[in-house]
This record gives sequence, structure tokens and C-alpha cells, in this order.
Amino acid sequence: MRCCVKKNKFWMMWRGLTKYVTGCVLILIIATGCARHIPVRDYCLLYVPVHTAVDDTENTRLQNDANNAVFTELCKYSRHGAS
Repeated sequence: MRCCVKKNKFWMMWRGLTKYVTGCVLILIIATGCARHIPVRDYCLLYVPVHTAVDDTENTRLQNDANNAVFTELCKYSRHGAS
């Protein structure tokens, strides 16, 4: 009887461990699957500078200015970038 109890504990631990490892692997796959590095040359071709509207809040204008500043800095030497 004692032998069976040890085997059951082992398999219960093994199942718990495999579920844990599988969960960790899935989280890593999902987390890295969405992130993608875009080369600067592609960024300069894809990004379109954003312009603000009269109704935009000051926070929105600051965010747009920050995004456009990144575009200007990265793409200033690119023929497709800002001049």
C-alpha cells in the first residue's frame, strides 16, 4: 500500500509540474509573439506624422509631438523621412 501512495504522489507532482511548465511556455510564446522589431528604414516608410486637431487636449498634443519628434529624428537622413 505504501508503494502505491508514493507512486500517486509522484504522478500528482509530475502532472502539476507539467501544467506549470506548459503554462510558462505558453505565456512566453504569447508575450514574444506580438512584439516585433521594425527596422528604421521600414519605420520611415510606414509611419505617417500625426497632426492635431483644434479639439485635441493638451495631453494629446504632447503625445503627438513626442511621436513626431521620434519620426523626425529617426528619419531625417532617409529620403522618405522628414526633411
